[in-house]
Amino acid sequence: MRFTAVLPVLAALAASAHAASGWASSCTGQKISGSILTANCINSSGLTTATSINLNTCLVNVFGQLGCGSEGQALKTCNDCTVSSATITCSCLKGGNSDRLRSSVDSNNCIGNRNGALTC
Repeated sequence: MRFTAVLPVLAALAASAHAASGWASSCTGQKISGSILTANCINSSGLTTATSINLNTCLVNVFGQLGCGSEGQALKTCNDCTVSSATITCSCLKGGNSDRLRSSVDSNNCIGNRNGALTC
């Protein structure tokens, strides 16, 4: 009886660990459409749930370089974004002119999985 009471606690701890270490190890089927990243992520019950997040809330563009930043609005100046595992790559404006730079960021440093939901 005690063992079954411990399982939900262990599942919750596992979901917390995923959030701390990034999202890619606990999510699959990731894709980007516009500024929205969608994936299927494991929640604290061990079930997979569909989730999405607006990348403008997690990424910033600094002179053509993608980085982590709360409410950074990166996809207002970046486009043609792709995701491979946790690496997000976009074409970003470098400054006040129309020059663009292809830039990548390891989104595990910016995005986590909190109980099956993508979060910054």
